[in-house]
Amino acid sequence: MKSKLNASYTVEAAFILPLVFALLYGIIFLGFYLHDHTIMQQCAWESAFYGAGQLEILDKSEIDEYLRERLKDRLLVSGVRRISIEQGDEEVTVELVGEASVLSFAKKLIGYHQRTDIHVKRAVPYPCQSDYVRKGLVISEQIKKLWKKE
Repeated sequence: MKSKLNASYTVEAAFILPLVFALLYGIIFLGFYLHDHTIMQQCAWESAFYGAGQLEILDKSEIDEYLRERLKDRLLVSGVRRISIEQGDEEVTVELVGEASVLSFAKKLIGYHQRTDIHVKRAVPYPCQSDYVRKGLVISEQIKKLWKKE
């Protein structure tokens, strides 16, 4: 007599494994996406701070060069499409627009049509010289108190 084998495990695995792999891909891609978003936010803030914190007025090209140096080889799944640097009367604004590249098989296989744009905008006001003087005086007074105690 021939025995019959139940193939339900194979059929269930054929349905479940693609879903599990798609879920793992989504989780890994989300981690890379969040990494790149955080890096772009940090680099935009650092560049705006660099442009606003200098005593001399920096040219936009110098801020752009600093920003590109900070972004170099740090993004995992994204690319920067546009960089905008504005130097107003009161602040420096750095705006980055990027796009995360989704693997083409994910778009076709699971119908992935979600937005993958990354838009970051950071503004840092120019420092006020009177604030620097005031903070310097407060710090020097605190240092004098520390020296007197010893």
